[in-house]
Amino acid sequence: MNIAQSSAEFVGGMQTIEQAIIAAVRARGRHLTAGYFRWNRGQPFIPPPEAIPLEIRFQGATANAVLSREQVEDGHERISRVDVLTMIEDVTNALCR
Repeated sequence: MNIAQSSAEFVGGMQTIEQAIIAAVRARGRHLTAGYFRWNRGQPFIPPPEAIPLEIRFQGATANAVLSREQVEDGHERISRVDVLTMIEDVTNALCR
């Protein structure tokens, strides 16, 4: 895989994961938006890092996760990894306490 394809899959995976978290939080009646997300603390995504930290601060709650490059890239079309689905559930629970 070339760097352009890898970067596209990485960014696509980040967006898919972000959308899944937003949908899960909204399903619990809260209005989370992408503006609450902080990925990689402003570091570049090209080339994609081997791991990426995620922080979400929402209505007084904070949720953190670290995802591997593979976890993010695997989600570029849809999320099927159990470990990523579990992370989404954990983050949602932390934000909706």
